[in-house]
Amino acid sequence: MLKNLKNLKVFNLSVTNGVIPLGLISNLQQLKVFRFSIEIVGRNNGKEEKEFLEELGCLSNLEELWIEIETENGLNKLLDSTKLQNCISRLWIGSNDNFLLINMSSLLATMLKMEHLQLLYLDRVTNIVEHSLVFGTHCLSMLQRVTIRECHSIHYLTWLKHAPLLNRLEISNCTSLEEVIKGEGSEEEKANVDSIFSSLVLLSLDDLPNLKSIHERVLSFSSLVSIEVYDCPNLKRLPFDSNSAKAKLRLINGEPEWWDSLEWDNPAIKTTFQSRFLGFGALFSQM
Repeated sequence: MLKNLKNLKVFNLSVTNGVIPLGLISNLQQLKVFRFSIEIVGRNNGKEEKEFLEELGCLSNLEELWIEIETENGLNKLLDSTKLQNCISRLWIGSNDNFLLINMSSLLATMLKMEHLQLLYLDRVTNIVEHSLVFGTHCLSMLQRVTIRECHSIHYLTWLKHAPLLNRLEISNCTSLEEVIKGEGSEEEKANVDSIFSSLVLLSLDDLPNLKSIHERVLSFSSLVSIEVYDCPNLKRLPFDSNSAKAKLRLINGEPEWWDSLEWDNPAIKTTFQSRFLGFGALFSQM
C-alpha cells in the first residue's frame, strides 16, 4: 500500500520492531522527510542495508533523515554518500547482536560534512580511537545530543569539544574510558577552555570503571542543570570551582560513598555544591 503513495512527503514511524521492504522507498520520489525510529532496523544482512541506503540516496527531494546503521557495509555506504550526509539529523550506529567495527577517524571526518546532524548514538561499536586532527578549524556545529554505550575501546572523547551546541551527553558501560576531554596542550587551547561544554545541560556517566577525569582543568559549565555519576569509582575529582555551574545547576546525583570520597582543592567548593547533591535514587527532571 505504501508504495502507491507517490506524493508522500513525510515518512515518520516509530516502532519497537520492524523492517521496510526493499523497493518501497524508491517509489516515494516526493519524500522530503524520512524518520524511521526503531529499536533495531532489522537489516543484519549488510548487503540489504547497503541497498536500502542506496534507495534513500536516490530520493532527489530528501531533506531530513533519521537513520540507524548496524552493519559495516551500511556504514561504508553512508561514508561514501554525500547526499545522505547532507540530510542526516539523527544517526544511530550499532547492533544489539554483534560489536560493529568502525574507523572513527573516517566517521568523524564524515560527521563534519553532516551540517544538520543533531543527535548521535553509538552502541556496541569498537575500534573507536582518539583522533582530533580531522577537525582543524571545523566543528560539529549542530550536534546537540550524544549517547555512547558499550564502546569498550574508547580511552578519550576529546572530539566532543568540537560540538559547541552539545546539551546532553550520556556515556555508559565503556570500560576503557579514562578521560572525557583529554587535557589541553597548547596555550591557545588552554585559553579556550571555557568554551568546552558551555552548552551542556545534562551529563550522565554510568559504569565507567577506569574514568579518572572529565577534564583536567576547571570548566565553567555555564548551562549545566544536572549531572549523574554512577559506578565510576576512580572519578575522584569534578572539574568545578566555586564559580562552576553556579547559575543553573539543580542536581548532582550519585552514590553517597562516591560523593564523600571526592577530592576538592578547597573544602568550601564542596560546601557550595552539597545542597545540590541528592544521592542514590533521585531522578533527573525531564528536559
